[in-house]
Amino acid sequence: MYHSGYKKVKPVLLQYLKYCYNIMLKKSFLRTFHYPILCNKIDIINNPWGWKSLDEINKLIDYKIPESKINIKNYDRKYIHEYKLRNYTEEMYNKTYYAYLNNYDFLNSPLFSPKLANGLNQLRSMSNLANFGDKINIKKVEMIDSWIKYGRIRNSNKFLGYYNYQEIMHEISVGIIGPEIQSIWDQRSIKQKVRFLIESKNRKDVFDFERDLMTMNDNWQLCNINRIII
Repeated sequence: MYHSGYKKVKPVLLQYLKYCYNIMLKKSFLRTFHYPILCNKIDIINNPWGWKSLDEINKLIDYKIPESKINIKNYDRKYIHEYKLRNYTEEMYNKTYYAYLNNYDFLNSPLFSPKLANGLNQLRSMSNLANFGDKINIKKVEMIDSWIKYGRIRNSNKFLGYYNYQEIMHEISVGIIGPEIQSIWDQRSIKQKVRFLIESKNRKDVFDFERDLMTMNDNWQLCNINRIII
């Protein structure tokens, strides 16, 4: 039989272990399994924010994503509320800029994909922030493209950044059922992506967001900026 004091210690111990996972082990896993490959066109000396020249960003703006052949019959599932997303993009631009300026650890937020969070942390560690302005003057926010592709959403709130509860249960179900039920066996994750152009006083930037189409009304997360992650 456990000592009576154990009942008091147990919740504290569990809370401490949870804290260790969330703060220490979780970040260690995310840094290890979601280490980004940075684009070789990045120039943090001449472009401490945005990280690419205007010429490179204009190439990205002009690039047209090939049309997807994935057919999503449920219109409500793939519907993009452009007005709300445009406002959200402006909000995320401001949040990202000031977080970058104030040495925020982007792995603390599920608003950023793990690879982008690691990439932002890495770029900031190599940058001189002395020349950053303390104000942003956004003139225009415009959605310039959207597309659908196969792939699983990685997020810092997921187990090891890869799986949420529903995805784990699906993988277990597939393993139990086997190839006998082909429709479940062949099911692949699908995600939707959107690209926004943000024009400010002195520059242009491109933000890419993504969400899981397997989940109704899934939240958008920022997954790339000026294609610094490849």
